[in-house]
Amino acid sequence: MDQGEIENTLNRLANRYFPAGVKYSFGGFTNTDNFERAKCSGGVITFNEKYLNTTRVDQVERILLHELQHASNYSAVNSDDGWHGKELYSFVFHPKFRSLYERSKNYYSEKEGVGLELKFHPLPKTFREAIDTYGYSTPDEFLARLRGFEHYLNQVRDGVEVETLPFESIGAFQEDDLKFLDPKYREELASELEETNPEIFKIPELQIKKEITQTAEDGLTIEIRGYNIR
Repeated sequence: MDQGEIENTLNRLANRYFPAGVKYSFGGFTNTDNFERAKCSGGVITFNEKYLNTTRVDQVERILLHELQHASNYSAVNSDDGWHGKELYSFVFHPKFRSLYERSKNYYSEKEGVGLELKFHPLPKTFREAIDTYGYSTPDEFLARLRGFEHYLNQVRDGVEVETLPFESIGAFQEDDLKFLDPKYREELASELEETNPEIFKIPELQIKKEITQTAEDGLTIEIRGYNIR
């Protein structure tokens, strides 16, 4: 596939899975020596040319859709009317998500070291920790992989010959998990969490330590501040 075919595939997938629209652009090819086949940064999607001739078409489609979901997440969370991370990303703390988390954790523990770019971290204890963590266990990554899984199911139904990649974690998903792709469902879970577990949303306290030192020569006072976030 050349750049034109990649871009056409992106457009086709965007129209199919995001009929209300998704903000993205195709930034062309990169060539990086890592396991990352494609990347979305601020809505700009690029494809690693290193994998262009070794990645099957069915895989390319799921990879591009994965990145389109990242673009959708980015624009939804950082919308013009404010930041909506709490409503759209806190679902990972809800008991209804626990089964999917455990299945994914078991999947990645078996795949460790097999062409994986990221790590699968333990479930975070606070919302701040969830959005600051980088890896397969983040809300953003879960949603992106779920979107790829949705396309995988459609490919199978359409009789497309498929071959999955380790990072996709296809084997960890069940069709019922696709409900987490619905923003309204995630907002409902966030509302329940605010009532049942508000502690996860608390911002850590900022502790300020001050040390006052007075110089012996000119009497000037120097104030040294140290900051510590608990």
